[in-house]
Amino acid sequence: MKCLRCQTEMKQYPFNQNLKIYGSCHKPNPFAPEQPKSHNPHSIFICDNCGYMEFSTKACETSDI
Repeated sequence: MKCLRCQTEMKQYPFNQNLKIYGSCHKPNPFAPEQPKSHNPHSIFICDNCGYMEFSTKACETSDI
């Protein structure tokens, strides 16, 4: 993924913190109570050139660590 600021290739890393970002309520099945849908990030893209960071809800498949 290219950086939005400087167009340098960004590196992807896993992110395992719970930021508690929730969307609208939904029912996973007809018998379950309503619960908010989680939008927590699972990975982060970081630009080593300018320091720009961007969260992603997609899991990190191949980490650049």
